[in-house]
Amino acid sequence: MGVFVDGELYIIERIKNLIIRNGENFLVSALEEQLAQILDISHEHIAVFESNIHDPGSEIVVLVERHSPIAEQDIDAVLIAMPKEAFPINRVLLCKSREIPRTTSGKKRHFYCRKMYQHNEIKFQQAIEVSPQKIMQAMVRAGEPDTPPA
Repeated sequence: MGVFVDGELYIIERIKNLIIRNGENFLVSALEEQLAQILDISHEHIAVFESNIHDPGSEIVVLVERHSPIAEQDIDAVLIAMPKEAFPINRVLLCKSREIPRTTSGKKRHFYCRKMYQHNEIKFQQAIEVSPQKIMQAMVRAGEPDTPPA
């Protein structure tokens, strides 16, 4: 993918790193940046990938390298910080440092992340399910003012 600026083509992202959900395009790098801000870590420690590129309804998984799991009381804060609309993440897996596969030049290997996920080879410390229901439950537990009454 690229963009023309003043007659020059600038490459933004590989087309393979594009996720399409409900007719909306999501750049993997943009999702990784957004999650990095939410989790307050570098985007280099986050890999976003589809669990099955041939199934348009497959899970979108996030692999996050962290030194330690997120405390139970902080999971709600993470869920509440997730954007409420047009954010296609289904599962966040927290793993130890250097679990995200990389090329010799240090680039993330999203394809290999998917392969590892499909074969249950990712050694994760913690899994966080992300859904509108989970986010709403977290908001209710936190007493968020804009949550509808249960």
